[in-house]
Amino acid sequence: MRITLKTVLITLVVFSALFVVISQAWQTVKQLELTSRQLVNEDLILYEKIQTVRNLLNDQQLKFYQYYLNGIDPDFQTNYQTSKTQLKNTLQPLEAAFFESEALQSIHENIEQLESVVAAFTLAMQQPTDWDRARQILADFEPVAQQLDQLSLKLTHQLNQQLMLNAQTSLEETESGVFWISAMGLMLFVSAAGLLILNKHLLTALVQKRRLASYPEFNPSPVLAVSDTSQVTYANPGAVRLSQSLFGKASPEKILPDSLNKFLNSKGGRKPKFQMEYRLKEEVYDINAHWVGELNEYHVYLTNITQQHHAHEKLRFMAFHHSISNLPNRQSLVSEFASKRPEHLMLIEINRFTEIITSSGHERADDVIKLTAKRLAGALKSSRAKLFHLESNLFAVSLISAMEPAILAEKIFNIFGKPVAIADRHFYLTFTIGGVKVEVNSDLFEVMRKADSALHSIPNQFGNNFIAYDDVLDKFLLRRMTLENDLRHAIKQQELEVYYQPIIDAKSGQPTSAEALMRWHYRRSEWVSPAEFIPIAESSGLIIDLGKWLIDEVFCNFAVMAESGKQPITLAINISAIQWQDESLVPFLKAKLRHYQLAAKSFTLEITEQVALQDIDRTITMLQALKTIGFKIAIDDFGTGYSSLNYLHGLPVDAIKIDKSFVSTLSLNNKNSTIVEMLISLAHQLNLKVVAEGVETDAQNQQLFGWHCDFIQGFLFSKPLDKAAYAAYLSQYD
Repeated sequence: MRITLKTVLITLVVFSALFVVISQAWQTVKQLELTSRQLVNEDLILYEKIQTVRNLLNDQQLKFYQYYLNGIDPDFQTNYQTSKTQLKNTLQPLEAAFFESEALQSIHENIEQLESVVAAFTLAMQQPTDWDRARQILADFEPVAQQLDQLSLKLTHQLNQQLMLNAQTSLEETESGVFWISAMGLMLFVSAAGLLILNKHLLTALVQKRRLASYPEFNPSPVLAVSDTSQVTYANPGAVRLSQSLFGKASPEKILPDSLNKFLNSKGGRKPKFQMEYRLKEEVYDINAHWVGELNEYHVYLTNITQQHHAHEKLRFMAFHHSISNLPNRQSLVSEFASKRPEHLMLIEINRFTEIITSSGHERADDVIKLTAKRLAGALKSSRAKLFHLESNLFAVSLISAMEPAILAEKIFNIFGKPVAIADRHFYLTFTIGGVKVEVNSDLFEVMRKADSALHSIPNQFGNNFIAYDDVLDKFLLRRMTLENDLRHAIKQQELEVYYQPIIDAKSGQPTSAEALMRWHYRRSEWVSPAEFIPIAESSGLIIDLGKWLIDEVFCNFAVMAESGKQPITLAINISAIQWQDESLVPFLKAKLRHYQLAAKSFTLEITEQVALQDIDRTITMLQALKTIGFKIAIDDFGTGYSSLNYLHGLPVDAIKIDKSFVSTLSLNNKNSTIVEMLISLAHQLNLKVVAEGVETDAQNQQLFGWHCDFIQGFLFSKPLDKAAYAAYLSQYD
């Protein structure tokens, strides 16, 4: 066969063309394979990394709420550091892929901000827990978490756009490559072997492309595509499974809210993206949707946020309700006052609540608060009023109707006539209530100030008291503040003195004892009544120091009189309610007896009936300890308390002192006369002595003598005397 130059040239041209065609086809397939592999091995992994970032951020948010709700989480820092490390490792490949992305830069900035929030939150949750600070930090944390979630979705949207572009490019390259190779296959059938190899690579690329297109199939959360006419055009297996579990059949369109179309196509035009929450059966879901213009449809992502939703709801409840009583709190009162101005506002304070805490502990005190709140709510049930729990033992009532606060206060006093029973303990509660009429245009701060002024203007916080605010109270409180400041220096300025009021034997008419009374010669120019400065001392805590001063002064005077050769008669000392709760009282009395070398039997300690009945169990324990030392015990102001007759037989006391309010009306009130006669008879049956206070007339004295009252105290025989006058008084009976 002769090979001509023309044949050679044609052959060379053909083989050259064949080489060019095959080379070009090979490059096309390699590029297609490279593009597909990049989509699968890089972009799909990036998508998974972004989803991992969202999951880690959601997990951190959930741990915050669980830590706050449980109040303690020793593993919180460890878990957070682990999550932080995982987050850092996950973000590294994203930084390489999105190194110029504003969304990724904002994620880093928000994570740094989150670091300071974590540190502050951990500090606030340490014991004792600062709940208000913790709630504020959680409130600061939520917008940061929401911003991080939105930024993660923005990255996902960017990646979706990149995937769509790369997939479109891959598709175009595939179509071009298939067309090119097919055409060349018809033209160059001699290269069948080469085409088989090229087709093999082409099939591999197509498999990779199908894997790329199926990535939503592996997402466990529901993913749907919704057309601009609100028709579901695609649903991944997660959406199908959810619809089957909820409705018993594969109906993915049912898992979308009915209101979705309104959001997809609002009057303002189609939204490029939107987010909403909705309830599906018993679960709460979050929807994030993005408009994909190339496909003319929305891509909708559903996330189950039930746990986060419940945590948010509980947090919102806690923000507006007291943690112990579950009643609306101060913040709720502020909101209520702004929307609905009441006719009156009342502040209700449980008296001597710190003594309940001291004697019974915080847990039992919390139980008292719970039962008190329940009983107060019952008292307001038929009234147009709302109850708030502001703090510890302080409540507030907003009266919408024109009902008088004094009437409601009396109703509350009556409801608490019976004790609050906690396990085997009974607590008799009394209340101090301040009321104020809400004027037009007055703000809550001013109303609360006036109500608080009324509340703390009440001098006696042992029994039930109610007072309404008026302008005179401000002047009263100013004087009270001045007296409190000066009372702190009264001992050092030697303005305090001890006066003695004799107690007379009813039969012999001889003095057998005397009650030591504190007097304040204010600035050496004014005598301040004990009825005025004793409540100030009690409310400010100064009564502890004043009480110790009184005991020391009485013991010292007794010792001086004994050394002078005059054996003094028994002296009675009042123990205040706050002193009674002071754990150092018994050791202090023992120390003073040793210091002055005195016998405890020479002294009678007086406590009021209401103090004695505040905590019966503790009172009995204290009285037994004092009796063991040798002190005599008398119950002062007897008859003004509660059902004290039920408990009198169980108290280790020597005498009762009938309150002067009964004695002063003996000749005018037959009912009081019957009560006094009955009390004297009952006391004698229990082998107790009886002292009648406030006796001022012969008629009262004769009536008490006829009922066999043991001792008399009052102006009829002597007013309180200073130390010198008392010594002179006793010398008359030598």
